Amino acid sequence: GDVYKRQLVFLLAVTLSQIQAVDLWTKFGFNDVNISALHQRQLWLDQKLDHFDNRNNQTFKQRYWTVDDFFDREKKRVILFICGEARCPGISERRQFPMQMAAKFKALVVVLEHRYYGDSQPFGTQNLTTERLRYLTIQNALEDLAYFIKFVNQELYKIGDDAKWITIGGSYPGALSAWFRYKYPHLIRGALASSAVVNAILDYDQYDFQIAKSLLKSGKWCLQNVQTLNAEIEKRLLNKEQGDKLKGLFNASHVSDDEFLAYIADTYAAYIQYGERESFCNKLQTNSLEERIDSLVQLASEGKTQLETYTYKYVANTTFDPERSDRQWLYQTCTQVGWFQTAYRDPKMATRSHRVDLTYYKGLCQAAFGANIWPDIENTNNQFGATLLRATNLIMTNGIEDPWQWASEKQSHGSMIAMVIRCEGCAHCIDIVLSLIHISEPTRQAEISYAVFCLKKKKQNYIYGLMTLIHL
Repeated sequence: GDVYKRQLVFLLAVTLSQIQAVDLWTKFGFNDVNISALHQRQLWLDQKLDHFDNRNNQTFKQRYWTVDDFFDREKKRVILFICGEARCPGISERRQFPMQMAAKFKALVVVLEHRYYGDSQPFGTQNLTTERLRYLTIQNALEDLAYFIKFVNQELYKIGDDAKWITIGGSYPGALSAWFRYKYPHLIRGALASSAVVNAILDYDQYDFQIAKSLLKSGKWCLQNVQTLNAEIEKRLLNKEQGDKLKGLFNASHVSDDEFLAYIADTYAAYIQYGERESFCNKLQTNSLEERIDSLVQLASEGKTQLETYTYKYVANTTFDPERSDRQWLYQTCTQVGWFQTAYRDPKMATRSHRVDLTYYKGLCQAAFGANIWPDIENTNNQFGATLLRATNLIMTNGIEDPWQWASEKQSHGSMIAMVIRCEGCAHCIDIVLSLIHISEPTRQAEISYAVFCLKKKKQNYIYGLMTLIHL
């Protein structure tokens, strides 16, 4: 209605260059928050196990956190930070973004751990068998969010169902944030979906395409060095003696060749996905293949990817461990979303081995969960919209170097604003990982476009914006 429209005003920041972001953000009232000094409470919710079977009354303990240091009950503003496919830390020191928003707009911050991850286990410490994982679905995860919002409104803080909520998430939680706005618009006023993978794709070779495209930013030599290194690794694996010696350098003698190649591919990709492309390329800047292999051994040892997680044996292990998430996430990819990262169709823009194909991933799914496990991508996209998703008061952001951007939406549609953050090293979830104040420090000489979601009655021009989602 008209009242709603008066509350929600979107502003787009114009493209600027060579700006000192610290001065601008402090001018508009954003300051770093001492998160360790906040009163962050860890609590537990009795959550329904199956939201779609009224005959099933089983519940489990789902973990959540609240931070109400800045909360003004009269304003009723709430930020829901969505956790995803890993153990949730609550609001960690790295999560300046939601706390700066909360301090500025006097909001309550709540965080919900995703079912089956961390300590939010429907079956406690029992083994994660395929049968027990059947309640791990996007649909149940979204219903968890809806139930949680009602619980906070009606029982925990008793602020009423007219409370003004926004959701924030990045990557898979970014998709949850977008899907929630799409499916439950009556429960929240708006959403930020950073690097939101809303489009389920079975054969996701665009991931590899973007890795190659990002490497080219450092120069053709970087992509060529990766490709010649790949060719040499594949060549040595064809000879058992040479292959065993090569895998021994990576402490990988116990894994199959295909598992090793998948591990190597993600070792490259992890550096680009998380904005470290320049340092990665610099370490491979040598004409000697032996020196390049030595550099790759060093890069692999620094721990961005864990070798064991690439083995069939590891993902088939059902033993519960709150720090483990690979089996659960593989289950989600094998049953609903795919995103299997294969070599790009054009070898000139490929960084992965073509041996790591859909046959490899199908074998992985079947080894872990059984013969009939494979995602119905069409059904998932029919339910959640994929790139045809349309929702009001939704901002979707992507970093220009993020390999996941091709599973997101990069075109605006009405008040659904899509923005690409353009800067050196701007990759996965760049806008919500860092501080609003420090977001641009590595990129002050770059030209950056950001969206400002001001939700304010009086129009303002936040000259240098990231996102302001909760001035309701």
